[in-house]
Amino acid sequence: MAQLEREHGLLARMRASATRSRIAIALALVVAMPLIVLLLAPRPDIGVYPRARLVLEVLLYAVPALLATALALWPLHRAEPSVARAIISGAAVLAAITVASLPPAHADHPASLAGGGDDFVARALGCMMYGIVCAIPAFILLRLLAREGARVGAKAWVLAFAAASCGAAAVFLHCPIVHVGHRWAGHVAVLVVAAVWAALHLHGRARAARPIDR
Repeated sequence: MAQLEREHGLLARMRASATRSRIAIALALVVAMPLIVLLLAPRPDIGVYPRARLVLEVLLYAVPALLATALALWPLHRAEPSVARAIISGAAVLAAITVASLPPAHADHPASLAGGGDDFVARALGCMMYGIVCAIPAFILLRLLAREGARVGAKAWVLAFAAASCGAAAVFLHCPIVHVGHRWAGHVAVLVVAAVWAALHLHGRARAARPIDR
């Protein structure tokens, strides 16, 4: 709280806002990014993709993303639910793995059959980067709204997975490829990048907290 009291300007006002307001702002962006992709750059096969399965897969991404977003902005004065952090972080990863591992939904659009041959690496990298780019706005906003500022500590996991799930949902709504290998390499990889960031962030904090030997 002392750090929050020392800050001034717009950033301080954002972090000093009521928790409900901060969570509402963050949730709005997490929902908005996939919706923007769906409206402006939807997957070409969306007309033939089984509707019930599409909704199910979007929900698998959305539920952990929304829960992780709320937990990332948990009030400083309340005890942090470490078990909930672990469960929600695991759920985000499991959801992405589940969506990627499901058998192809259809074979009725030529764009959906790409990404399994010589273009595998290029298309997988393209989707991974697309997902990361879509995750960055949510990641930045969550860092700005978190009252801990850059010192997010153990919340790094839920913060990273909230943004990554947002990005993975966006790339799912954009990419028509139904090949399982592509989804693992291009879509799940977005969460892998998030996990690497969280691990490095926590490692850096742990090193900074160690006493310096003289």
